[in-house]
Amino acid sequence: EDDSAGRLSNIDREILARTTAGHNSREIARDCGFSAGFVRNRLSAIYRAIGVSNKSQAVVFAVRTGITTW
Repeated sequence: EDDSAGRLSNIDREILARTTAGHNSREIARDCGFSAGFVRNRLSAIYRAIGVSNKSQAVVFAVRTGITTW
């Protein structure tokens, strides 16, 4: 898991942390100055990079690896 976390960019970490906090793609996009499509595309790429297939698994990964504390 730690190797996968190390491959995430700062932007990816921010998007994953905000997703873990319960924000949707539109909210993240608005708060970070991205388009909602960009956020959705990054989430798909993040899921692939960390080896998960859904948001629930990504949240568990983020908490376990210290990307967020929930």
